[in-house]
Amino acid sequence: MKFLNLVYIVISLFISVVNLTAQNPSPASQRIGLCLSGGGALGYAHIGALQALEEAGIRPTHISANSMGSIVGVLYAAGISPADMLRMIEQEKGYRIHSLFDVNLGKNFGFMKHDKLRKVLDKYIPYNNFDSLQTKFYVCCVDIRRGKVKIVSQGNKLKDYVIASSSIPLLYEYCVIEGVEYVDGGIKNNFPLEPLLEEKCNKIIGINVINFTPSDTTIKAEDLLSNLYAIIDESINEHKYKQCDFYVPIKGLNSYKYSTVSYKRYKEIYQIGYENMKAYIEQHPEILE
Repeated sequence: MKFLNLVYIVISLFISVVNLTAQNPSPASQRIGLCLSGGGALGYAHIGALQALEEAGIRPTHISANSMGSIVGVLYAAGISPADMLRMIEQEKGYRIHSLFDVNLGKNFGFMKHDKLRKVLDKYIPYNNFDSLQTKFYVCCVDIRRGKVKIVSQGNKLKDYVIASSSIPLLYEYCVIEGVEYVDGGIKNNFPLEPLLEEKCNKIIGINVINFTPSDTTIKAEDLLSNLYAIIDESINEHKYKQCDFYVPIKGLNSYKYSTVSYKRYKEIYQIGYENMKAYIEQHPEILE
């Protein structure tokens, strides 16, 4: 009888632990979604933000990204650390725009081709299948025939869609995938949060490098274009920022000094992203739960 009672107690305790775990999943079992905006050279701030998240013990299980965010996102999803990304930028001369893009008039209506970007991706990611990535990854682009947003997360055209997501219309040639022309998703969706919501991630962290910072003084002429772009982008995506559990706008960018083409300032932009995320974590300790 005592043995049966002991067995009953052990079984009851086991069931209680299982129920408790189901109601309160451990951090290891949580789905942590990360949304990375586009932003050209400003996207280097994502690398700094990722470094700060890693130091805090936060690693996403799902990443959804657009444009430069998709380049950083796919490298991270492939297992390349933020520190290695910085070394990669130095080695591949990613601070020079012509090291990433061929400045030639392409046949697909753009002043720059993507041959060099593809070579870099091929060098650091030796496969082209979404399923081979270490982290679930979604990339956003726009079908210019139909004017529709396309978010992709599977198939064997991984790098093709990352390049398509980075194809700013007219500046870069559009990308043709299986007979369909695609361009940068930022023209309709620079903050592709949707898949993370559909995945019902327990925690969604959104990082935006294109955001408007109000000023008490008249905006300088050289900063006008960057500010107008930020205002337009914010008006399109503002409702999605509110859907994040933790929304991190990287402040200190979007100016003549730090603009979408400031590739030479990648170290400074990285540091701004790092410091913004560090400060955000300190101000929002609940992000660690």
